[in-house]
Amino acid sequence: MDNSKEMKLMLETAMKAHPEFANFDTTKNVQDQLQEMVLKRYNERVIAISMPEQNQMVWSTESTFHHWKQDNWQYTTQFVSMEQLWLSYVMWEKYQKKWNGSSWCGDVTFKEE
Repeated sequence: MDNSKEMKLMLETAMKAHPEFANFDTTKNVQDQLQEMVLKRYNERVIAISMPEQNQMVWSTESTFHHWKQDNWQYTTQFVSMEQLWLSYVMWEKYQKKWNGSSWCGDVTFKEE
């Protein structure tokens, strides 16, 4: 579990800015909760396109995360834990926001060309 000051700041600012984090429990496994947030989003998409197979949904989510991480490797190398990486992915996937070292910003170019 990442107990660093950086992770604490990242999580606190996300929790203040987005209501979906209102029920987030920092005493429980952070990475599991972040993954659950993304799974809920993909579950909605899966239902909307009539693909209810659980395994297929999970595979799509993991594949999307790994592609995002590889495609944006220059940005993602700043994160020192899987919790930080997953939080960054959730914030990008759900809110199109990027961590700048002190806050989540939505007005920055994410992927470097």
